[in-house]
Amino acid sequence: NKDTLFDVSYMAAAYFSMVPYKTLLKILNRLADEELLIPVSKGLFYIQGDKPFDLDSAIKEYYVDNDCGMFVGYKMYNDLQISDHSDSTIEIYTNKIGAAHKNIGKYHLTYADLYFDHNAKSIIQTLELIEHGSRIIDIDYLQYNSIRQRGYRRYLDFDINRVITGIHYQYSTLVTFHMHLKEAGFSNDFLQTYTGAWYQWDVHIFSEKMKQTFLNGADTM
Repeated sequence: NKDTLFDVSYMAAAYFSMVPYKTLLKILNRLADEELLIPVSKGLFYIQGDKPFDLDSAIKEYYVDNDCGMFVGYKMYNDLQISDHSDSTIEIYTNKIGAAHKNIGKYHLTYADLYFDHNAKSIIQTLELIEHGSRIIDIDYLQYNSIRQRGYRRYLDFDINRVITGIHYQYSTLVTFHMHLKEAGFSNDFLQTYTGAWYQWDVHIFSEKMKQTFLNGADTM
């Protein structure tokens, strides 16, 4: 496809696994020398087409659109009218990079093994607000609470399971999410889903002691 980005590490893993990475990179650099590709940053090219190259549009189309990712951080707060504070870094969760993190100019991308449909995005927005809400500059608390409630209304055990498997949130954030669901009267199987997802994460993230503390206290929350 023309008029789109080409993320080398992602494409190498997804579509060119039989081609050595260095060989693929040499081919792409040769195409860049012939001005068929535009080098954007390390391991990232733009495939030239009929449209003039615009980095902001290209990043959104490639890493965010078609349920491939979502904006978080202050870009999300701005879009949701929670805060009008601007930040020099634009944060994105995406499933289209081949590493844990990637920086492209002002953009900071974080990998998440997740399909970003509408339900997943609503739950992520709520979890992001719980985890970072106390540090949001110039926050509109009415809008903050409205968006947070929207995530609770879209809750499904299936959706929270895939979200917390794909994105790591602090223990306290997820327990707060569960408690707010209970207080709002939303039926959920969150504790069982949460403890099940623990065992899909790397063992260094949570200790066995923390797991047992949570399990032993689950019925009293």
